[in-house]
Amino acid sequence: MEFQLLKEARLDHRPLKILAGQQGISLLLILIMVAIVSLSAAVAGSTWRTIMQRSKEAELLFRGDQYRRAIESYFKSAHGGRAGQLPTELDNLLRDPRSPDARRHIRRLFLDPMTGEEFEPIREAGGTIGRIRGVRSKSELEPFKKDGFAKEYDKFKDATSYQSWEFVYEPPKQPGKPKVPSAATPPGGASPSILQPVNPLAPQPSNPTR
Repeated sequence: MEFQLLKEARLDHRPLKILAGQQGISLLLILIMVAIVSLSAAVAGSTWRTIMQRSKEAELLFRGDQYRRAIESYFKSAHGGRAGQLPTELDNLLRDPRSPDARRHIRRLFLDPMTGEEFEPIREAGGTIGRIRGVRSKSELEPFKKDGFAKEYDKFKDATSYQSWEFVYEPPKQPGKPKVPSAATPPGGASPSILQPVNPLAPQPSNPTR
């Protein structure tokens, strides 16, 4: 009788152990699935941010180059005999104040794709005054592109931030005044002879060819 009861108790307890084991395996599988999903989401998010930054980076190169070309066009345009000037404001590229007509040097004033804000002007004096030589981004992110730039942007190589990408137009240097050639120095380093005034009363040397 007692043996029978003990046997029944063991049989009643066995399914509970099996059920507990199945629940533990299911919980472990759920945790593994959550970890995999979280890791995949993190990788996907990082990849998406990389794709977006690379896209904005390419747009920055395009828009910055548009500004550089517009400043060059403004500098080379002559209005009323005035040429060789840089703009005082970026708005001058959209509406040239020197011309009575609606003269545009740029299609529109682009925003900085990295920040969504206006580009920072680069002025001659290096501060907030002076004429504008170029523009640059305000972003401190590190660029993905490190080399392979156009000749005008060789300085962008290995830049640590987009702020170092300065889209500047360099006006051609004005030719200097020609130097007056000095008297040639005779061989041996001797000083050139100095012409003395001629005394009309002094006897002149005879010319043997006469």
